[in-house]
Amino acid sequence: MVKPERKRFREKRRRDRVNASFDTLRALLITVDPHLSNRVDISQNELVDRSSLVIKALVEEITRNRQMLSDMAAMQRDKVDMGVP
Repeated sequence: MVKPERKRFREKRRRDRVNASFDTLRALLITVDPHLSNRVDISQNELVDRSSLVIKALVEEITRNRQMLSDMAAMQRDKVDMGVP
């Protein structure tokens, strides 16, 4: 293989990997946000933007859930300390 052909081949392989990664991201995003399943025209930029928003929302939800669990554990400890069954 001549150098320009190798370069084209490497670039095509890189593009194929990037496209496969975007397809995987699109599929994951659809599982979290099902109303996107009918959108076939979502651009890669929009896909990254929406994914960022979803990840941010999930991180916030995890933070809230951790706080709620912590509060519940504290309430349970308080009950035990007070002798409440």
